[in-house]
Amino acid sequence: MALVLSGRATADRLSQVRAIASPYRFSAVRWHARQYAELLCPLEIPEEARIEPAAFVVAYFARLEAYRALEETPEADVVEEADALERLRPAVESILASQVREAFRAEGIYGPADRLLGIPVSFPPVWFALEAPPHILVISPREEIASLHQEVLEQTIALASIEEIEGEIEGLGLSALVTEIGGIAATYPAIVSDRSSLRYAIETVAEEWLHQYLAFTPLGWHYVLHLLGVRDDYEVAQINESLAGLVRDEIAAAVWSRHYTELVPQASGEPDDGAFDYRAYMRETRLEAERLLAAGAIDGAEEYMEIRRQGLLQQGYAIRKLNQAYFAFHGTYADAPGSTTPIGDELRALRATCPSLSAYLNLAVGIRSRSDLLDLLTERGAGLALRPRAGSLGAIALPAP
Repeated sequence: MALVLSGRATADRLSQVRAIASPYRFSAVRWHARQYAELLCPLEIPEEARIEPAAFVVAYFARLEAYRALEETPEADVVEEADALERLRPAVESILASQVREAFRAEGIYGPADRLLGIPVSFPPVWFALEAPPHILVISPREEIASLHQEVLEQTIALASIEEIEGEIEGLGLSALVTEIGGIAATYPAIVSDRSSLRYAIETVAEEWLHQYLAFTPLGWHYVLHLLGVRDDYEVAQINESLAGLVRDEIAAAVWSRHYTELVPQASGEPDDGAFDYRAYMRETRLEAERLLAAGAIDGAEEYMEIRRQGLLQQGYAIRKLNQAYFAFHGTYADAPGSTTPIGDELRALRATCPSLSAYLNLAVGIRSRSDLLDLLTERGAGLALRPRAGSLGAIALPAP
């Protein structure tokens, strides 16, 4: 990981960052205590969920969406509806977990030991909590786009507190962003956002389980060492996140096709060739910001990113803050808007050489470095690619667009 800051100055500033974040830090101990206490309560599956589980899930998400709209109305009394949704939530979690597990099993994917033993036992069990995930505090140097530090913060933080945290850290000469996320695999059960669509929730359940699966493989273990700061390897972080995203897409598509295609109305109409290209816009923004930063024009780069953010607002994209930390955070995901790494294309090329998703995963989990990935591509006649710049890290799902 390339960092401009070094030595005592870095340590001092990170110490101050931790102190600023401390009152808002996510308590994994308290959260897990609550989750495991819930295991003492028997799971109640309503009769309608047993008869038509997919329809039950669709109805739940429609009801949840209506509830979120009511939350925005100050005079609305939502307590009763919140309680009703909370009673239904465990059944929805159980149904989605079962559907995702069966989709993996249909592909011959059971657990991290598949490539060695081939035992048809799903491990770890697919288990998640459908609720608000923690926030993530991302720190980048102002001089370049690079992930310097991350903190996991509380699930609920007022906007005023978020802006106060960012302001104090920016006063230290750093770039800061507190952002919502779509899910996190560092807890068990994983956390999947309840503020997204059903399709996105399915994708996130699959992705977070895959991160937990990968943690027991060479690729995932090297990523864990990276996250712990034991062995910095940003490219391994990109490979891990990108692989999880690619496999997620196939599994989620299978779940959707089997259970939900006939229940959820599909968007109709031909794509608009003149529509705003968000992905291209963000990529262009990052490349220009990096050019300005490399030239030493830090203020100019920040002014440019703010102008581009205003342009996004005009297109209906409500991005609260666009800065170095934003791109550092999103740079880990090869398929994310604003990413400039070729690793996603390399992993897709590797997938094209494999006869099945399980064969692909069993091959990819043995990757320990970018060089391993490039060697596999060469061995399988898929060609080489240039190395990306260093940037950020992440072990989470992006928030729903």
